[in-house]
Amino acid sequence: MRVELPFLFRERRKNGQWRYRFRRHGKTVTIPGQPGSPEFMRAYDAARGGEPLPAPEADTTLRGSLEWLIGRYLKAMEGRLSPSTLKQRTAILSGIALEHGDRDAFGITSRSVRAMLNSRRATPHGANNLLKALKAMYAWTVEAGMADVNPIRDVPKMETSGKGYTPWSAAELQQFLEHHKSGSQAHLAMMLLIFTACRRQDLARLGREHLRVINGVQAISWFQDKTGHPVDIPVLPPLAAAIDGPAANRVSIIGRDKALRTPFLVTSFGRPYAVAGLGNKMQQWTKEAGLSGRSAHGVRKSAGGLLAELGCSEHEIMAVLGHTNPRTSAIYTRSANRWALAVSAMERLRNVNIG
Repeated sequence: MRVELPFLFRERRKNGQWRYRFRRHGKTVTIPGQPGSPEFMRAYDAARGGEPLPAPEADTTLRGSLEWLIGRYLKAMEGRLSPSTLKQRTAILSGIALEHGDRDAFGITSRSVRAMLNSRRATPHGANNLLKALKAMYAWTVEAGMADVNPIRDVPKMETSGKGYTPWSAAELQQFLEHHKSGSQAHLAMMLLIFTACRRQDLARLGREHLRVINGVQAISWFQDKTGHPVDIPVLPPLAAAIDGPAANRVSIIGRDKALRTPFLVTSFGRPYAVAGLGNKMQQWTKEAGLSGRSAHGVRKSAGGLLAELGCSEHEIMAVLGHTNPRTSAIYTRSANRWALAVSAMERLRNVNIG
């Protein structure tokens, strides 16, 4: 059956069967299901809208197959993972379901997973994200009583050549702030990044509704978009001056959830920044300041390093960065007074002169 839809083409597989592919903006994805079926059209609409393909339906696939397990896992994670993490896991695992969906889910071995990783050697960070998703899924099978052991628990990450985002030096932060003076939106964004150590997706939504008073101290409090973990940080004078300045938005905007929001940073059209759009804006601001190769997340890494250099304890740094565990397998701060630790850490930062 030939289907005529924009950006859709078909290609013959090695086994002689046809598959349908969607290609747009340099990205190609396989559309599952039979042409014209509800499953096929849902996937096509998602691809055309730039969204991850829908998770495989657990009740329409071969029981015990990898596709079946992925569908059950993603369904179980709804409400347990943050929306951004669930979206990423869905995109990664849906791709695996298309490639290896008919495999026996409980016959998978560390060798077969290593083969999956090796096929992605050109993109080691992507391969490691895949490994992380698979390990989490198989850990869930043990938790859910579907398996006795996680068969890929000990598969190591693929080595990467880089060290991730480059931290900003104190000189680079000063250069940025000397170019983007107080009262500019770029200056406000940097003050928020330095004095909250937030991620870019949180920077895009932080606003006046996140300001509160804790034990008589003005604070900024939010739940991290990536992890859902709470963060409460004292507002130091440089940040207080920036959010009280002319660059900070004071107009409430109706968000996608129909709730009123007052984000500090808005576009020239008076709308909240999309996360990717704010990243592009940060790149523009760094170039204008004569810098290159620096990002918003690099500021977060700088804040963690600076707090360590100032003698902050591990728990103090974790309180500011919103971490609940120094390593993925252990949680050290469940009983810690996160607010007291954050106050202590930010007091150390108070006297640092960075512009």
